[in-house]
Amino acid sequence: MKFKASKDDMTVHLITIGIIILFVFLVYESIKELVHANGLTPIPIHSSVIFSLSTIVSLCFLYAPVSYTKGTELFKKKNIPMYKIA
Repeated sequence: MKFKASKDDMTVHLITIGIIILFVFLVYESIKELVHANGLTPIPIHSSVIFSLSTIVSLCFLYAPVSYTKGTELFKKKNIPMYKIA
């Protein structure tokens, strides 16, 4: 049996939107600081923040479940004699 994985619950939508807004804000602030950076010290820090957040979001969307399958053997009733259990 194949089931569709969905995010029907409104709480899930609100959490997803909140996380995306947070990530966009952090990337925006890092880019803004990169533009005004004096010296080389802040460049690797802000670049790694941008790269890390972009990688996290990309991997989450790439590996998000679309559907899942349950085998019929999970639902079959099995009779096991008591002497084999103990």
